[in-house]
Amino acid sequence: MIGFAFRASWSFIKVMFTLVFLPLILVGLVFKGLVAIALPVLLVVGLFSLLDRA
Repeated sequence: MIGFAFRASWSFIKVMFTLVFLPLILVGLVFKGLVAIALPVLLVVGLFSLLDRA
């Protein structure tokens, strides 16, 4: 049961980070004028997510 709870909470944290926190951080960087930082972060995270699913 503890293993299942850990896996469920880890999945929930990954989904929340991917759907909520990362887009908010990237939008905040764009509004602050830090596009030079936001674009590489977006590319690295996108590449990581593509490789992670394979």
